Amino acid sequence: MPRVYLVIMRCQATHGFDKCKTPGDPSGDFQKSVFCSRFREDFSSVLLNNNWSIMNLSARFSLRLIAVFAVVWMIVVTRDPLHGQEKAIDFQRDIQPIFAEHCFHCHGQDDSARQSGLRLDVRDAVLKGGDSGEATIIPGRAADSGLMTRIRSTDADLVMPPPKEKKQLTDAQKRLIQTWIDQGAPYAAHWAFVPPRSPQLPQVGHEHPIDRLVNSKLQSLGLKQNAPAASENLCRRLYLDLIGLPPSPQEIRDFAQHGFLPTVDKLLDSERYGEKWARHWLDVARYSDTNGYEKDMRREQWIWRDWVIAALNRDLPYDQFLIEQLAGDLLPGATQEQKIATGFLRNSMLNEEGAIVPEQFRMFEMFDRMDCVGKSVLGLTIQCAQCHAHKFDPLSQQEYYGMFAFLNDSHEALSSVYSAAQQQKIGDIQSRIRTLEEQLKRDHSNWREEIQKWRQSVINQQAQWIATDALELGSNSGLNHPVQLVDKSLLMLGHSSSDIYMVVAGDFAGITGLRIEALTHGDLPHRGPGRGAQGTWAVTEIDVLARQPAAKSWEKLKLASATADFSQPDDRQADGKKATGPAAYLIDGKEETVAIWLVHVELDRILR
Repeated sequence: MPRVYLVIMRCQATHGFDKCKTPGDPSGDFQKSVFCSRFREDFSSVLLNNNWSIMNLSARFSLRLIAVFAVVWMIVVTRDPLHGQEKAIDFQRDIQPIFAEHCFHCHGQDDSARQSGLRLDVRDAVLKGGDSGEATIIPGRAADSGLMTRIRSTDADLVMPPPKEKKQLTDAQKRLIQTWIDQGAPYAAHWAFVPPRSPQLPQVGHEHPIDRLVNSKLQSLGLKQNAPAASENLCRRLYLDLIGLPPSPQEIRDFAQHGFLPTVDKLLDSERYGEKWARHWLDVARYSDTNGYEKDMRREQWIWRDWVIAALNRDLPYDQFLIEQLAGDLLPGATQEQKIATGFLRNSMLNEEGAIVPEQFRMFEMFDRMDCVGKSVLGLTIQCAQCHAHKFDPLSQQEYYGMFAFLNDSHEALSSVYSAAQQQKIGDIQSRIRTLEEQLKRDHSNWREEIQKWRQSVINQQAQWIATDALELGSNSGLNHPVQLVDKSLLMLGHSSSDIYMVVAGDFAGITGLRIEALTHGDLPHRGPGRGAQGTWAVTEIDVLARQPAAKSWEKLKLASATADFSQPDDRQADGKKATGPAAYLIDGKEETVAIWLVHVELDRILR
């Protein structure tokens, strides 16, 4: 039965307010404080369970119910503060924005900027007072409170905020603060930190709790309920709210025959349900089928979109829904589906313009990722803490970058997803490999010693190679951004280009060869060594130029005997103008020939 709570939330959002006019509100603006009366009629019979404990609801609906419940309760117990009507002032909604705009600059969270030792964002600090030791606010006694004395003062040396700040309070804001103090000056934490609680329901009739809330408000306004909606109207609303599609004529007839709750169950079991409701999460996660920015290239992110839809359709509990999206790849024995879930963190815009600095835009993506996690998971706007302690929420800059560090320790490479048939084939190959390895170990009882002996023999046969330090590293076009890492390896960032250069210096007397080792890296597709879709690596040409210390010009050296551990076979285009293939193409002096390497990486590393 808890499943039908979704209907209440969606119908409130779609049809929830009526254009109501009251004697004190001829403009009709009061509509935002009144539930549409037809809402009660249409859905008063929906909720049959009177237990409002959030913990008793399925995870699928608990957050949605919290949202509508908070809206309903706010509408029932509050009125517009600036219309002068007595109400329970809400600190977060009514008072804190005034303090943040006019007071927190000098009396907020920032210790270094705080004046007179007075802090207004914490109730205990306000009651303790600043350097004077006198309470700034006396709950229930606005007239005796120092805060009211200062904000109502006409003395330029006493009034707060000081005239030089040019942030004077309006009369309406002063009245609001006065009312709030007279009501006891209650403070409240941000709603994201407050556990949901069931309110005391109005004693109005014996209807469902939602009906009691709505009817209480209607009675206070002297309003009457609308007549019940026609069956076909209710059916249409239900279909649009649950699956986003209108019912067919036959489905309208089925609804009239089978009733409301059976239709709800049928629609919740429909695959269209996940498609309809996934869009809200996709929006907050910044989902897109393209990268944005200049080229706006397509991205293969749809598999994560489908994961979200499937998660909703299979009633994945909300806590697991978040865990898998934030850290599915870190779960013990993570499945491919759990790794796909982390696509939630891969929806930021990607700049593929040629001359960008990749690390700069990677940081932009990280800040966007933090903002996404804050708004969607924490219910907070945390971007302020990127530059300073948050003005509104209890979030320090140190805490912000602490969380930032947890998300800033993974590679950004393209990941691959395999079909069920492909996964089966990979599993079979891995199984055969394990079988062969176990057989080899049985046939060679001293296999560890044999491997070490072979390894050492290979090392002994190697020439002495020297890794060089780059004095200068770059690309003529500016499209590629090569960098040298601490182990002296080179990592290519930015766009692929065939004009990368490296300048080195040293005593190279007796040098007889040049070797390029293709290494793997977590930021390359399939861990590399290249940036092709399958991790392939291609080089058009290698030129080596040398200059003696006293010489003014560079001399191109002739290269010979190009070899590779493995390279692609010769493959020429039909017109014969371009060719890809073996290592000999590296030194043939032709731009139209390209040497391509395909490095085989262990399957278990690919799956990681």
